[in-house]
Amino acid sequence: MLADYSSKVDKVVCAWGNNGSYQGRSKEVLDALKNKFYIKLNASGEPAHPLFLKGDLKPQKF
Repeated sequence: MLADYSSKVDKVVCAWGNNGSYQGRSKEVLDALKNKFYIKLNASGEPAHPLFLKGDLKPQKF
């Protein structure tokens, strides 16, 4: 389902925070998505949740 929806948009901004790697889920999701972007990567390498990020940051391509 994610792959289908992501192929219909210009950008998918990933922003789930540090716990995205739980049970390998972030890799599974990233592998399924097209047009992946992130605002900032955490030290863990996961895309940061936007709640605590500056508003002037721009999405970057994965």
